[in-house]
Amino acid sequence: MKILRSNRRDFLKNSSLGFLGAGLLGKRNIATPSLEKQDELPKIKEYRTLGRTGFKVSDIGTGCPFSEAVLKAVLNAGVNFIETSEMYGRGNNETLIGDVIKDFDRESLFIATKVAPTLKEFDSSGDIIRRVNSSLKRLQTEYIDCLMIHGAENSERVKNEYFHRAIEELRKEGKVKFTGLSCHGHAWWDSPEETFEQVLNTAIADGRYDVLMLPYNFFEPEMGNRVLKACKDNDIGTLIMKSNPVILYDFFNTLKEETEQEGNQLSKRYNIAYEKFKHQTEVAYDFFNRYALSGLEEVKNGALQFILSNET
Repeated sequence: MKILRSNRRDFLKNSSLGFLGAGLLGKRNIATPSLEKQDELPKIKEYRTLGRTGFKVSDIGTGCPFSEAVLKAVLNAGVNFIETSEMYGRGNNETLIGDVIKDFDRESLFIATKVAPTLKEFDSSGDIIRRVNSSLKRLQTEYIDCLMIHGAENSERVKNEYFHRAIEELRKEGKVKFTGLSCHGHAWWDSPEETFEQVLNTAIADGRYDVLMLPYNFFEPEMGNRVLKACKDNDIGTLIMKSNPVILYDFFNTLKEETEQEGNQLSKRYNIAYEKFKHQTEVAYDFFNRYALSGLEEVKNGALQFILSNET
């Protein structure tokens, strides 16, 4: 196989800009502007319709903001999409967001938060409603634009009727506008029985989901491409996560080193994650070396450019 040779500047110039913090692919194709200078950072280029929600979201969004100052800066720059979860910081991230957005026009923002079955399996619609009301209080808002299942890692969870009954009630009360879910599938730590493609195809066929969040990156992107196309065909908005597996390897590698220094070994589950992301990182460096990209920061930027070159 012939290896494509290029350089860092050409790679960046020929790739798309407008990366979403959480990763958004709307109805419109991603534009492919060139860079005026080598180290220019991605900026908002346009606002695109997020599937059937009809909401015009910025092509750059923020996922799980950890700083009020950063969140204020990105919102002032025109970003209008925020993604969080009741899990993040045990609800503290929602509190942070609430403290910031009270100074902005609420109707101009699209806020997605998630309820997590990993905290407590969905066993009643009443419990979900209670947890959503807690999220609304922390977010200091009267409604959530999109309520999502956090980690729907199997088709059974996609169809959970407690969740859908809660959604129906919350929509009637005007507290939730749209429905979504996130799914890591085989892209996360262990090896579940179903891939994220199988789970998300179940959600697409179900017909009740307006927005889906999926892993997508340069490592084996074929499955993600098929899901993105299916979502586009069904007018479902998409969010991208796990855009850069190199970052995950860096985390688990540090954890492994610290654990071994203490005379211990990683747990079986963590070791599976370490080996998986180590392999993906080796593939990443091999891929980006073709474009003369080196070092963690350049590889991270290259991973984002790979995503943005997708015109689905």
